[in-house]
Formats: sequence, C-alpha cells, structure tokens
Amino acid sequence: MYEEPEVSICMRSGIVAIMAMALGAVLLAGCSGDDWSIEAAEASDLIRQHRNHVVTAEQAMADGNEEQYQTRMILARAALDDASRILEGMPVHRVRNVETLSVYAEAQALAGQADLVVEGLARLRELEPDNPEHILRIALVLAEMGPSHSGQALEAIHRATRLEDIADNRRARLFDAYGRTAHEAGLYDLAAEAYNEALSLDEELVWPRLGAALLLLEEGNATAAAAAIDGFGGIPPEMGSRFTRLLRDALQRFDTGGHRLADRPEQHFAYARLLVRDARYGDALLVLRRVTKQDPDNVIAWNMLGSVSANLGDASLAREAFERSLEVDPDQPRTRQSLESLGPA
Repeated sequence: MYEEPEVSICMRSGIVAIMAMALGAVLLAGCSGDDWSIEAAEASDLIRQHRNHVVTAEQAMADGNEEQYQTRMILARAALDDASRILEGMPVHRVRNVETLSVYAEAQALAGQADLVVEGLARLRELEPDNPEHILRIALVLAEMGPSHSGQALEAIHRATRLEDIADNRRARLFDAYGRTAHEAGLYDLAAEAYNEALSLDEELVWPRLGAALLLLEEGNATAAAAAIDGFGGIPPEMGSRFTRLLRDALQRFDTGGHRLADRPEQHFAYARLLVRDARYGDALLVLRRVTKQDPDNVIAWNMLGSVSANLGDASLAREAFERSLEVDPDQPRTRQSLESLGPA
C-alpha cells in the first residue's frame, strides 16, 4: 500500500513559500507586462461611475439641491481617484493593447493630466497610426479636455474628419466635438460650420443645436438666441456647465461689443430671459421693468419680474408684479401660489 511520505512543517512552509512566490511572479507579470487589460476594465467601470455621478450632481445643482450636488461630486472624485490608482505605474511605452491605452488616456484626461494623456495617445498612434476608429477616439478624448488643449484637439479632429471609413452617426459625433472645441476656443465661424455639418448627419443632436443658438447671441441676435434656447425647455444636466460658461461669455461680449437692442418690448424681453438664465438678476430686473412698461399685458414678463424680485429679496416688488400679472390673466394657479408664498403685505 502506498503511504504518503512524511513532510515536515518546515518543508511544507517552504513549498508554500515557493508556490506563493511563483504565483506572485505570475500576477506581477500580468500586471506589469504588455496587457493591463484587467486593470483597464476595472478603471473603465470606475470612469463610467464617475461620469454618472457628475451627471447626477449637475442635475442636483440645476434643482437647487446643494447637498446632493456636493455628495455626488465627492463620489465622482473618489471613483476617478480609484481609476487613477489602478492605472498608476502602467508602463505605457510597453503596453500593446489599444483598448487599455484608450482607457488610460481617458482617465488621465478626466484627471487633467495633460502630459500623461499625450503619452498614452502617442503610444496609440505608434501602434495603429491609420486605424480610423482609433484616430476618432483620440480626437474625442482630446476634445473633452477643454479649451487649454483646443489646439491639439482641433488638429486631431481635423485629421479624423478626412477619414472615409466612419459611419454617419460616428461622423456626426465627431463634428459635434469639432464644433464644441472650436466654440470654446473662440473660433465661431469654424464652430458654426461644424455644428451645421453635425446636424446634417443627425438633426437630433442636442449640443450642436444649443451651440448654434449661442452663436446667434455672438452675432448680436439676442431675440433669435433666446427663442432657440427656450425651445429646449430644460438644458440637459450633462451639458449644463458648458452651456452656462459659454452663455456667460457670450453675454459679456454682447454687452461690451457695441450690440444695441431696438427699443421694443420683444427685444428687451429676449435679452432679459438670457440674463435670468445667467443668474444676472439685478440686470434682468432693470430690463424687465422696461418690458412691462412697454407691454403691460405680458403676463410672462410680469411673472418673471416677480420671481427675479423675490430672488433679490424685494418682496414688495415681487408682490406687485404677481398681482399685476393676475389682473391681466386671473387663471394662473402657479402665479397665485407664488404670490401667497410671499405672505401678507
């Protein structure tokens, strides 16, 4: 009968140690070799979590929920930090997995690490310089890095637009990014061309329509800009911060660029609506008083004047505005509710 030979405790410990060392070597090879696909998959999932938290945070900010906004932004930052830690130490110059390098570049772009993004993208170009999908991905990643990298982004996007083997929906996204990047760089003619091209490929794209509306204000046409923006109802949360920034810039240039409004109520009212969107309530109040003087039957202007006055802490003027609105049209439950919320005179 076979009997298992006795193995001393020391021998067993030695065997375990050798096996642990071997396993460690295998794991190390998998982590520090030329793939890093497992780490990239984990980081990609964390990046998705980061983006979801940011979208939820922007929606909370739009709803006036400061606490929820702060909570979600903390979670977003934590997810991005975890992704960065997972990818820390990646030997970019040795990695040959294109998807892994793409995730690496995206994570570094979100973290604002420009040098590391460029390093990852350079390696991607080295591996597959003529891959159309790869070139498109590089362009879109650079476009997300904001105005400080617009030069690199525009160069990459321009190169990608000359590729032939790209589906229309992907090409539409490309021109969408082209328009956004040119817009934020102050290249308004180029942005307008890109927006038009994007919409010719996919007329349902949201940002090119919003961007085109903002460019109307850059041209001095506040009435058309306000009407186009009002047509969206609410601004999608994921576009809120960019929209707010570009609207503020456009209004500042409108104010200082010599543009003059015709002294007509519809012109002033359009300008007032844009000021309210930029939370410039003091300026909006002055313009709305002019509107209600010229067009005393405009209940929307009276209601907006009431809301702006309430935001500025002037309950007396707010009450007066809501009362005037109800005199013109008594069938306004929400206006009556806003008036009652001010309390007794």
